[in-house]
Amino acid sequence: MRSFLILFLFLLSPLLYSKNKVTGDVPLINREILLGNPEITSPAISPDGKKIAFLKPYNGNMNIWVKNINENYNMAKPINNKEIIYSFYWTSDSKYILFVSDNNGNQNYAINIINISNNTNYHTKNVINIPNATIQVLMISEKNPDKLIVSINDRDKKWFDLYELSISTGKLKKLFENKQRITGYNFDWNEKLRIVTRSNEDGSSDILKVGKHNQLTPIYKVNSDESAVILGWDQFNRKFYLATNRGKLDLLTLFLFDPITKKLTKVESDPFNKVDISSVYFDKSHHLIATSYYEGNIRYHWRSQWWKNLYNHLKKKFKGKDIAISSINKNNNNQFMVAVNDDNYIPEIYFYDTLKDKLYFQFTTNSQLKKVEKYLVKKQYIEYKSKDGLTIPAYLTLPFHHGKIGNLPTIIRVHGGPKGFRNVKGYDPVVQLLANRGYVVLEPNFRGSSGYGKKFASAANRQWGRLMQDDLEWGARYLIKAGISDKNKIAIIGSSYGGYAVLSSLSSHPNFFAAGIDVCGISNLFTFINTIPAYWEFSKKIWFDQIGDPNTKEGRTLLKDRSPLFKAAQITKPLLIVHGENDPIVKKQESDEIVNLLRKKGNQVIYLVAKDEGHGFVKNINIQALFAEIEKFLSLNLRGRYQKNTSNDIKVKLKELEFNGLQTKH
Repeated sequence: MRSFLILFLFLLSPLLYSKNKVTGDVPLINREILLGNPEITSPAISPDGKKIAFLKPYNGNMNIWVKNINENYNMAKPINNKEIIYSFYWTSDSKYILFVSDNNGNQNYAINIINISNNTNYHTKNVINIPNATIQVLMISEKNPDKLIVSINDRDKKWFDLYELSISTGKLKKLFENKQRITGYNFDWNEKLRIVTRSNEDGSSDILKVGKHNQLTPIYKVNSDESAVILGWDQFNRKFYLATNRGKLDLLTLFLFDPITKKLTKVESDPFNKVDISSVYFDKSHHLIATSYYEGNIRYHWRSQWWKNLYNHLKKKFKGKDIAISSINKNNNNQFMVAVNDDNYIPEIYFYDTLKDKLYFQFTTNSQLKKVEKYLVKKQYIEYKSKDGLTIPAYLTLPFHHGKIGNLPTIIRVHGGPKGFRNVKGYDPVVQLLANRGYVVLEPNFRGSSGYGKKFASAANRQWGRLMQDDLEWGARYLIKAGISDKNKIAIIGSSYGGYAVLSSLSSHPNFFAAGIDVCGISNLFTFINTIPAYWEFSKKIWFDQIGDPNTKEGRTLLKDRSPLFKAAQITKPLLIVHGENDPIVKKQESDEIVNLLRKKGNQVIYLVAKDEGHGFVKNINIQALFAEIEKFLSLNLRGRYQKNTSNDIKVKLKELEFNGLQTKH
């Protein structure tokens, strides 16, 4: 759930001119504390209101713990599970907790359950695990606690069939065999399959009504540059809420859609005409209570006076902080968990009783970091012009200081995706680590980032390595012109698409950035497009529109021209490359090949490979080792400060990650 955020638009100039410079008395915050696992996080009240489950480290990994609702958290019992748990869910009868896990980042997920009714010993049981197949949990039934709705691509790797899964027996019942390029299944509040979405070979998408015997009838269509997303149903299950930007619409706008008459009724769009609709919220009776829009911060449009009053009441209790309702007691809707955080405020969790109007402190996610919280810094939402005049929104984080600053080493941090991703506000340990080491951090929402409308997204088509790169470099120019950044001490870092952007910048404009850090980035667009997961088949045409079609001469020219691998000879600046051995999205081959070329021509490239990771690092020991190397690398090339002392286990792990030999061709 996204955080409730307060709307602050900071101007750039007031922060830059005061009395003093960045001070040298700011403590070097311990990296292992900043980037360590949360001490405790993600509390979830059981549906019967009797227990609380939460995540807490156990044997080195984040694991599920369970306690009675009135017990202290130190009375909780752990689940004996060896895998990393990303998220978990209660069944409606509060008997089971279920979670998904994969094998060292390969994204072939299995479904596991824990029987909570036995208060003495909690053991994990695998419900279903199909080798070389991906299982997606679509719905946890509230009407039948033994039922899950899942989709599985075991019959055809490209497409997911729909199943009902019995939690107690693991038996599957096929509900829909997908031979029609179906990409999504939508259920109403009665848990009845009503709508499916289909991706067509030309990149367009259809919304189809499901009739008897799964007969499908098209009712709405969008082209490859347009979107149509079902966000829920009305309280009568007659119409669904549809966010779409079809036709002349630029921003995603909320409508009510009647699947029988095909009539669209506008509900609302951003009153400031700035961004897409972000989310909708319903109460337990399925009434729409609020909508939200995310510009620099989240903005709420309340439709329920009760919830509006409650939100404003809580905001007064936590002035200047972001709040979110993180878990509701379904047995008593007057009780829920409230999460409190901000960019520079370590998250805290409270239990709130609305009838008593009392908040009960539960925990902070990092008590050690709370002690030095005053040295954490806030993000600023800014805008700047790119080379072609397009306005680029971004978040700017300055190191802790007491006045005028300038000519500082700077990090341009590039998000992944790019489609469907954007940077947001909120506490980010990586940003805080970099700022604490003395770096300015700029996080641009470059063209193609989600949330800013159809035109902004479409402006990225065929612009990989071109205007999208300009958006990043002109952000750096903006900071240089403002006197914030030292033009000779700017590095670019990113993962996935962000890793591609790092390689693209260093190969196309080799003298602009001082160094680069590429995490699981793409180096060769030909091999990338040919090795994406089979279940991305639905999006191939969209990818062709974005980066080039390998089936046409023009597309092949484009792919070669925009692939950093073919310009690797131009890379001269220091480079750190990181990859997970089991990455199913961007194959390790992408990093192997460019590392091989650079090392053969004598470049000093640091290459870290984790054998137990996939698309990005999630195991904390690997994260700690990675950032020990990142800190040292940035200090060497940008002259920021870094933590020299490192624990022995991290030193050992870093040695395991280092890859110094040349790879053979795949």
